[in-house]
Amino acid sequence: MRQVIYLDSVDSTNSRLKQIAGTVPNGTAVIADLQTAGRGRLGRNWLSRPGDGAWFSVLVKDERLTPENAGGLVFCCALAAADVLKEISGREILIKWPNDLVLNGKKLCGILCESGYNGGRLDWAVCGIGINLNAESFPPDLPYAASLRMETGIVSDCRKVALDTLDKFDTYAQMLYNQGLNSLIDLISPISATLGREVRAVNGEKELTGVAERLLPDGSLLIATADGPVSVRAGEVSVRGLYGYI
Repeated sequence: MRQVIYLDSVDSTNSRLKQIAGTVPNGTAVIADLQTAGRGRLGRNWLSRPGDGAWFSVLVKDERLTPENAGGLVFCCALAAADVLKEISGREILIKWPNDLVLNGKKLCGILCESGYNGGRLDWAVCGIGINLNAESFPPDLPYAASLRMETGIVSDCRKVALDTLDKFDTYAQMLYNQGLNSLIDLISPISATLGREVRAVNGEKELTGVAERLLPDGSLLIATADGPVSVRAGEVSVRGLYGYI
């Protein structure tokens, strides 16, 4: 039985779960109605208003978690959320490498996985998922953001979506541990919003452009550039379509 902590408001579900990671069991989840300081990847803010979406995080302390497979947890989250949203909407939900879900070219979901070490050993990971479900609008400075309601007209039960996604996350995590990251890549590649597209990868002031060719066994993205193939890792770059969000 999963331990679930429900909160009316929190700065960030990831931050709260990291604070208690040493005292709660594997699989513990924090679900909040409101995040006052929700965060996305690369330090970006995440708009998390009550009733607008599912804002939650899950703790991973499985003994099979290693530095080699921990990077696969973001793919477990993405596949889990994509499954749930497809079941609700009947629409094919695409995965924008490495951590966004998109529908009709708009972002529905973002994922942030963080790790903690103890004595040089990977001790735990916390995976945060934010799914835009019921919002009716977004600020002008978020032109690529959308909710499932905006794209399909469907209103969802936010907590149910969170719990259903957590259950599917467990299934994909077992695949990761037992079959390796390639088993997840095989599922992601056909529903990728990134592969086969022209993309721009930005790391600080450095930038490269090319065609996203495939995901490598370690989860990195291989980009065919004018100067030859380059692999980029999820934690180091921001990848966006050359002519838009995807």
